[in-house]
Amino acid sequence: MLPNGMVTDRTLADVKAGNAKGSYNAEDMNRVGLAVTLIAEQLRLCGFDTSRITAAKMDWKEGDVPLHDDLDAYLDNVKQLQAIVGSTEMMPTLPMSMLRLNYQGANDIEAVLVAIDEHLTLMEKSSFYSGEFFAGEV
Repeated sequence: MLPNGMVTDRTLADVKAGNAKGSYNAEDMNRVGLAVTLIAEQLRLCGFDTSRITAAKMDWKEGDVPLHDDLDAYLDNVKQLQAIVGSTEMMPTLPMSMLRLNYQGANDIEAVLVAIDEHLTLMEKSSFYSGEFFAGEV
């Protein structure tokens, strides 16, 4: 369900090397925006209220400078998704803010989306066991 290449394993060495994983850029913002959009749609189709999730921006370009409001909405969307499914032990803690985001906070944002996606997959599979396919069949 999620886009390929969710990045949850950035390291301090990546930051120091200045490689693609060590910097947060338009590609990362677009990937997270797409993941938010896909998860929100899946939750909506499952009957969850996703009205508090704003349209995720997915057209960031290199050189774009996100405004404070953009960054707030970006992180808030992930927090809203987490609130809908409920935080589980397999979800890391999200950063309080995008200001001074470090590599671990960037990892945590994407790891929460991966965990939500895994949670949705388990929910979809469990419906076959608790629905009429097995429980209460005649």
